[in-house]
Amino acid sequence: MPTNPLRNRVGLILLVVTLLVCAIFARLGLWQLNRAAEKSTMMEQANSAAATAVSTQLDNIDLQRDTYRRFRLDGQYEQGRQFLLDNRIHDGRAGFEVLAMFRLDGDDGYVLVNRGWIAGGATRSEKPAVALAEARASVSTLLTQPSTGFALGPALQEGDSEWPRLLQFVDYNAITSASGLPLKFSAVFVAEANQPGALEYNFQPVANGPEKHYAYAFQWFAMLLALVVIYVYLVFVKRNDTR
Repeated sequence: MPTNPLRNRVGLILLVVTLLVCAIFARLGLWQLNRAAEKSTMMEQANSAAATAVSTQLDNIDLQRDTYRRFRLDGQYEQGRQFLLDNRIHDGRAGFEVLAMFRLDGDDGYVLVNRGWIAGGATRSEKPAVALAEARASVSTLLTQPSTGFALGPALQEGDSEWPRLLQFVDYNAITSASGLPLKFSAVFVAEANQPGALEYNFQPVANGPEKHYAYAFQWFAMLLALVVIYVYLVFVKRNDTR
């Protein structure tokens, strides 16, 4: 019996589509496994750094090596130059993390200090009142490099010139431009609990542990397996049944 060209073309298209979708599912599954490994590394690094002594040596900081290490900052908070990092959930409540410019003793540069969490105002558009920190302080901190996440639009709202400024994500260039103060590091120093100027402590090295990514990876690989089973059934089992 002669081969049906149309049937061959449909079979080829089905094969190509199946292989393409399988490749996408495999790529997504592997990406989730990589994210799980990254989260595990971050948690191990944070736990290890928490047990180290507080360092005062800021001149030799390596941002990759020293992430989550503890550093003591000696200097003063820049009163009135604070940012409200938006959409920060703590204990099921919406609020902000307060980021303040901090000038180091004997240095013309500034560092960005996360003072902690504060609840939002009565309405979405109302900024909460932020108590000023002590002008001079010696603060024990953790060196962090927060992710921008899914950044949509500018970090700072245009037309908003009233301090504290509302910040959608950490953008060091935007923070430097708005404050008019030079940042020494592209990093955020998180004030530890009960430190001078500290608010409610809510820092976590990762928002979600590696378990979530393992679950997502399992879902993608399960979908890949299901697609292969469906393809084999349609092309080989069902076709043989119709002959």
